[in-house]
Amino acid sequence: MNKKIKKFSIGLISIVLIGFIFFLLGNTTTNAAKQGADLWQMAEAIEHENGQVIEWSLYTRETVNVKDEGQFRSKLVELKRKFPKWNWEQPNGENRFAAVGTNPSAVDSALQEKIQLISTLKNGHRYSYVIYEVSGQNWSNHIAESIKDFFPNRLALIYKEKPAIFSCIKGEFNDKMDNVLLLKAGKLLKDLHAEEKESLKEKDFYSVSAYSPDFTQAVPLKNSQMNVQIGLRKNGMGAKTTVVIGTPIITIEY
Repeated sequence: MNKKIKKFSIGLISIVLIGFIFFLLGNTTTNAAKQGADLWQMAEAIEHENGQVIEWSLYTRETVNVKDEGQFRSKLVELKRKFPKWNWEQPNGENRFAAVGTNPSAVDSALQEKIQLISTLKNGHRYSYVIYEVSGQNWSNHIAESIKDFFPNRLALIYKEKPAIFSCIKGEFNDKMDNVLLLKAGKLLKDLHAEEKESLKEKDFYSVSAYSPDFTQAVPLKNSQMNVQIGLRKNGMGAKTTVVIGTPIITIEY
């Protein structure tokens, strides 16, 4: 990715993340059970255009009241009590407390689950979060149904409030046409019933932010809203095209 694209991507994601978190604080209608359906719809869009899903993730995060090491340890004890069979590590660093828990026997063998408790001191202020992520490489209707069954219960056990939830899926196309990015982007927007709001178009890279009535969470823009991002990148002459779709934003590298 060239410097112009990388700068645009990082800046857009940072702005959108900030806006989304503040927006979500006032939104109490998030339906965790719907996230499996969102992933399902994005996977169907990729497969409808003859693509293959190669990676997916559900990423959630919530701010917690941890102001010192004692409170960090108390929160960690609470998480360990709720997930006693998980493997826990503490990769602490300077001005940073951290703990990572992984599930050695996930609900489905095709899933990976991870909980992170992170507290960082920056400019005299401490920022603390609990992060839960479930991900995988393979996608199927069975996985979608599994997520709808267990994901809401996981969130209820981990979080006290409504966390920010990000659904993301990655795929590949074998198309080798010169205008494949523009064509695929247009077809994916149509499959997702989405209207383009902002975009960056380069020869081998296309990033678009859009709004679809099919997705519940939304991020405020200057004059509208967005709730789905599509990124496509052509990997050189004759190579596959990578696609990533995320709601409300992309959280997987591409």
